[in-house]
Order: sequence, then structure tokens, then C-alpha cells
Amino acid sequence: MRGEFLLGGLGELPAGLCQVWIVNDNEFKRADALLRQFLQGEKANERLREPWRCTNCGELLEAQFTGCWQCGMARPG
Repeated sequence: MRGEFLLGGLGELPAGLCQVWIVNDNEFKRADALLRQFLQGEKANERLREPWRCTNCGELLEAQFTGCWQCGMARPG
């Protein structure tokens, strides 16, 4: 899933920013089901509930951030 955190900007950003890339065509049905779950909200807010702590520098970050603003480390998971 790419661009999943851009959905909050819908209406101001161009459509099509949230994408699912499938490497193996045999995985289409599974990817389609996951995308439908995501768009229905089952996965959309899963990672946006709790603040997280950077495993590199220990900085506490708000839930919406996907990388540490202090050291640049990507959010785990």
C-alpha cells in the first residue's frame, strides 16, 4: 500500500494517490480484499491510534508520523 496516509487530503489532492502494487497477478484477489478493508476503515486508522517512540533516538512522536522528525528513522512496522 502506497500513499495510505494521503487520504486525509482528499478533496484538495488529486485522486489516485493511494495505490496497491501487485507483483504477482495471483495475489489480485487478496490485494483487492485488503484494499476494500482499508477503504472501509478497518485498516485506515489502525496505525494512527497511539503515539510511538523512535527505536533509534527515543523521541516520542504523534501517531500520524511515519518517520522520526528528530533523526529521520522510519516508523517500524
